[in-house]
Amino acid sequence: MLKIGFCGAKGRMSNEIITLLKNYENYEVYALWEDYNFVENEYIIYKDKKIFFNSNIDVLKGSDIVIDFSHFSKQKTIQKFLFENKIKFICGTTNLDKSDFDNLKKLGDEVTVFYSPNMSFGINAMIYLLEGYLKLFKNYDLELVEEHHVHKKDAPSGTLKKILNKIKELYPEKKEIYNRLDLNREKDL
Repeated sequence: MLKIGFCGAKGRMSNEIITLLKNYENYEVYALWEDYNFVENEYIIYKDKKIFFNSNIDVLKGSDIVIDFSHFSKQKTIQKFLFENKIKFICGTTNLDKSDFDNLKKLGDEVTVFYSPNMSFGINAMIYLLEGYLKLFKNYDLELVEEHHVHKKDAPSGTLKKILNKIKELYPEKKEIYNRLDLNREKDL
């Protein structure tokens, strides 16, 4: 039985995964860490068992793997804890900074780490196909626009940043422009 701990346990993604896990016998929701929106004595029912939310990260001890969709401000705490306890890590938290990625790499030297700012197969397939697509539009301006539900916590999203970084990796000469009026091009009306 794989014991799974959750960071950001009250968030949408964690709830979706927990709901899916109820259909599988080989997985156990083992721990729920939530210090962002913590309420004393709050719990979920998982396979006829009460599992309480906890604001103490030590609740994750004993987990075989931790799944994280928390706030980026919690990364240093989470990564330090996982490094010290040698716990595998799946991270879907966005807006990580360079030191967070450096720490993920160090953690990855010790345990299995999987990171993606978007867990959607479709988005990741699109990013994979982006290189071929961009070759067709090398001499064109590209515009990235994103739209989200009203509960979206970060903007720009990690998905948009991942797409932008892929474009910059493939075409470093392309410049980011946040207002097309700043281009000072003549316009046909």
